[in-house]
Amino acid sequence: METPLSVQTAVFARACLFGGALGLFWDVLRGARRAFRLKKRGTAVLDGLFCLSAAAALLLFLLIGTDGALRSYLVLGIGLGFLLWRLTLSRGAARLSAALWGAAARGCRAAAAAAVWLFSFPRGT
Repeated sequence: METPLSVQTAVFARACLFGGALGLFWDVLRGARRAFRLKKRGTAVLDGLFCLSAAAALLLFLLIGTDGALRSYLVLGIGLGFLLWRLTLSRGAARLSAALWGAAARGCRAAAAAAVWLFSFPRGT
């Protein structure tokens, strides 16, 4: 049984959006890497998180969106969506993500400093 061209086009468009979403997720994790100044292990953990979550999302996309059928145009659509994201919106999203992660990191450091300050007072008898 063949799939109509209109259905294939719609699935290709969803694959492009999925690739763009993967690009956005990559930029969010890239902002976290920059904000927290992660070394090799932290970068490896975030890269592993990206790979595992992207694989799980791809599996769900294939199972739900295409009834489990992997077609070559889906791989091209995902790659095209990721490439278009990287060439257009990635720079701004990465800067925004780094700024938001940086604010979160500063907030965590301030909360930790406040906790240290609060518990550093001598205890009375």
